[in-house]
Amino acid sequence: VIQEKKYEMLAEKINAAKAANIDDLAAKLGTTATEADKVSFANPSVNGAYELTVAATALSTAPVKISAAIKGASGVYAVQTIAVQEPAKVNDYAAYTYQMKQQLQAKSRGAQEVEKKLAKIEDDRFYFF
Repeated sequence: VIQEKKYEMLAEKINAAKAANIDDLAAKLGTTATEADKVSFANPSVNGAYELTVAATALSTAPVKISAAIKGASGVYAVQTIAVQEPAKVNDYAAYTYQMKQQLQAKSRGAQEVEKKLAKIEDDRFYFF
């Protein structure tokens, strides 16, 4: 409950402070702006914290525009996207298909074990052979 109230307080301050860039916003709030490099959906780490909502907002916000307040797992954030770098084109998907096949095989083995447990089959071959 306390964290919710803190979020609401900070969100009001962030949304009320109109600034041209993130450094001006940080100065108005009495803090410093830090830069997070190489944020992606595969690596949503923002300054050492696992922040999915912050990463998604950063990747979906237009460059140079400051986002509204974002409730993160370890704080309240405002994001200004500097640049978005498109990932390199992949020509060979063999590694991805191999990885997917391995994952599916592991899941199918787990499904077989579940079916065995649900079927309630007892193996009495020991008594006959």
